[in-house]
Amino acid sequence: MQMDRFSEIRAFVTVAELGSFVAAAERLELSRAMVTKLVSALETRLGVRLMQRTTRRLSLTEAGQTYLAQAGALLTELDNLDAELSHGSTLPVGRLRVTAPVSFGMRYLGRAVAGFHQQYPDVDVELSLNDRRVDLVEEGFDLAIRVSSLADSSLVARRLARVADVLCAAPSYFARRGVPKTG
Repeated sequence: MQMDRFSEIRAFVTVAELGSFVAAAERLELSRAMVTKLVSALETRLGVRLMQRTTRRLSLTEAGQTYLAQAGALLTELDNLDAELSHGSTLPVGRLRVTAPVSFGMRYLGRAVAGFHQQYPDVDVELSLNDRRVDLVEEGFDLAIRVSSLADSSLVARRLARVADVLCAAPSYFARRGVPKTG
C-alpha cells in the first residue's frame, strides 16, 4: 500500500517537533499505529533512517535533522498556499474561457456576460462563438454551452433549458415535397 507522501512528511515533522508519536497522533487526529506506519513508510521510501527510537526516547539522526529543516519549510509553504487560496478571496478572479454556438451566443450571451462582469469584475470572460464541437481540455476552455445532448463523456454537464425543435417551411414547399415524418 503506497502512502500519501505529504501525509508521511507531515507525520514525520509533527513527531519530530513534538518528540512523541503519541502527541503527534493526537495533533494529527490519527492512531499512533498510523503515525508510526507513515514515518516508517517515509524512511523506507527515502532509504534512510530519520529517527532513533527507544521505548523512552526519540532522537533525530543527522539525515533526520536535515530532512526536518527542509520538510518543515515545505509544509509551511504548502499550508500558506492552501490558506491563501481557500481563504484569501471569496470572489472569483482570473480568466474564464467560454465557448458557445454562434446563434445562441449572439442572442443570449451578450447580456449574460455583461451581468456576470458587473457581479464579478475581476473575472475576464473570453467568449468564443463557433458552431464546431471543441475539445475543452485540449483547447483550454473552462465552459462550453451546447444546444444538444452530451455524448458519453467524463465532463460534468448541467441542463440549462429544454429546446424544442420546430419545423418551419413555406406551405408551397410542403405541397411539393410533403411533410417530413422524422427529424
